Amino acid sequence: MGEPIPPPPFVPPTNAGFPCAVCWGTGKPFGDGETPDEIVIVVSGISKGPNWVPGDGEPIEGTFTIPQFTACDYRDPFFPLGGFRIAFLVENTSVLWRFDEITAYFAGVTANPCETIVSSVLVDHFQGGTARIYIPEIIGS
Repeated sequence: MGEPIPPPPFVPPTNAGFPCAVCWGTGKPFGDGETPDEIVIVVSGISKGPNWVPGDGEPIEGTFTIPQFTACDYRDPFFPLGGFRIAFLVENTSVLWRFDEITAYFAGVTANPCETIVSSVLVDHFQGGTARIYIPEIIGS
């Protein structure tokens, strides 16, 4: 039956950012509006894998607000050590990375730009899990 989809978090409105014509604009997947200057990621369902040891730490879980770095690229201040990066256009695909000092949780390349659900690629120290990307409303729109 699969993992139940959690209710979306409260995603506060944000300011407009640099335009990302890949995902935002007339006829684009994220709508006709402006590109936000931050997005929200909810990570859930990651568990300890077969080779987990206490030094690996606990699986990440939670809600993360990620600021825009350039037009179609969102990065938190700690990328790559302990941070997220989402790029909505890398050779016409989307990528989501989340690294920490041990391993990559997500290092996925999706088939289409503007994906909002990404599965973890972990199979060793951690396993399973998804990251859902939420797009906030723009203040004043």
